[in-house]
Amino acid sequence: MIPLRHVLLLLQSGLCCLVALGVFVVALAGRSPELGIVAAVSGALALVPVAVAVALAAGKGWALGLGIVYELLLLVGGVADAIVLRNADLVATVVNVVLPGALLGLLLRRAPTMSAWSNAASPDGSTRS
Repeated sequence: MIPLRHVLLLLQSGLCCLVALGVFVVALAGRSPELGIVAAVSGALALVPVAVAVALAAGKGWALGLGIVYELLLLVGGVADAIVLRNADLVATVVNVVLPGALLGLLLRRAPTMSAWSNAASPDGSTRS
């Protein structure tokens, strides 16, 4: 079964790729090399959630830290966009604030463990004689 955080990370990457593609089209239409650089950087950053999802599925520990830092930066940028720049667009709020906030919560949540019950089946942990 695929965890929800992997699905949301891939969804987020797809949305970021659409934004990067839009910036690239505008850069081509306006013949702006500066916007082309922004499109290339945003396209590269759009692949970070894919790398985090794949590495988490492979059990790599570093991916959790990278995912948390990335989502935290997106959340800070989204809150600044919503509050400071007063961007009240519903889609922008969902993509820039709600999605990174939900993913940050999912990445920070620890998986339930059975450590309290791990010694119950061992002979040393038993109270029976």
